[in-house]
Amino acid sequence: MYLTPYTMLSEETDSADPLGFLRPSQALVDLLLPQFTTLTAHPTYHGFLCCATRILKDRGLSVTDRGFSHAVRDLEILWGMLCMKSARTGGLLNVTKLKNIPLHGLTLEKARKQKALYLRLGYGTLGHYLVPSMTWSFFDRQRNLTPAGEELGRAWSARRAGSGKNASFEALAERWLKGEAVPDKADEALCLALSVEAGMPGEEEQAVWRRAFHGMNERMPEARELWTSPPPPSPPPSLQESYGLDRYAFFPAFREHHRDAVLCRHLERCRAFEQFAAFVQCTFEWEYARRLTPGASRTLPPHPAFAGAFRASAGALVPLLEDIVEWNMPQVLAGLGSYKEQASAVIRLHIAHQKRKNVMPFMDEERLLLRDRVHVENVKHLVDTLDGLDATSMMRAVTNTWPRNWFFNRVWQWLAWAGVPDGCND
Repeated sequence: MYLTPYTMLSEETDSADPLGFLRPSQALVDLLLPQFTTLTAHPTYHGFLCCATRILKDRGLSVTDRGFSHAVRDLEILWGMLCMKSARTGGLLNVTKLKNIPLHGLTLEKARKQKALYLRLGYGTLGHYLVPSMTWSFFDRQRNLTPAGEELGRAWSARRAGSGKNASFEALAERWLKGEAVPDKADEALCLALSVEAGMPGEEEQAVWRRAFHGMNERMPEARELWTSPPPPSPPPSLQESYGLDRYAFFPAFREHHRDAVLCRHLERCRAFEQFAAFVQCTFEWEYARRLTPGASRTLPPHPAFAGAFRASAGALVPLLEDIVEWNMPQVLAGLGSYKEQASAVIRLHIAHQKRKNVMPFMDEERLLLRDRVHVENVKHLVDTLDGLDATSMMRAVTNTWPRNWFFNRVWQWLAWAGVPDGCND
């Protein structure tokens, strides 16, 4: 019997961030784009959150009140139903749960009886978008709506508003909260306009966003050029396309596109971190895969030039992180010349990181401790493709296999949403 000194948690919990990349990568993201997270997928959610907060504020509820998250979910269900009526549900949070609600005759009382709709209140618009909305200054530090948030909520509600008592989301919400069913003939244009997938903002809403861009640029001038001088989306192959397709080629070209020295220094940090993290991840997953193969006792690098490139990537990153984040992994690996030493160090660093989280390591230097934590087919396929490649092509393949999320694509998405895809110039 093997008795572990670690707390055994769910697979989802102990599999999260096994190498400790999250903290340093977030520190780098926050240098340029702190208003984005992996959960902020679309600007329309900011508008809905501001609108919902306006509605609930008029009913005496504030963000800090105990029942606020439940009340936001009440309105989220109404919004979800309108999106369902539009037949455009792409990008809709909790869409699996919402697909089970009836589109005809549904009242708030009936919705509240479907307990599944109210599970995990933190997983929704409020949980995903409140802090980013504060960064955009739609909410203040006390989590109250700012004038900009009031404007955004009002503009979002009134998209393509018609006339009569169903002219806006706020009008429908008022009836919904009073216990009335959403009329079967709810304005189809409004339903479509409010949907995540098909809805587009009106001029008033776009103007609020453009002012938000200006405000962010004043607070974070080092990121200004990202918003004022985005790379053109065409002709192909464009820089915007290469961000998703060829990250190894993207960063040098993206740095060349920009002129601000501080911004370019930050971009170089992102590039160096991404390349180094990819080498660490490749080593970790390759060693995990090897331990699944009976008799694979000999440590073999994924490519003859791998160890040298790995060491160089670590050495390049060390000075770039000074005064940014305390993180010893690059320093540890920068001094190791052989793949065997590197692999051993990566595993030890993994064990130490998991121990700090009080969860089980995936493996030690001799054997696997947890199965089914790594999709080994991905790294096996990569190593197969590395056979015969030169050193540069190897580095490109490794880097592109594990790109990180720096949210530059979100900048371009938000600019297009605000009607200024070529940049929001001051």
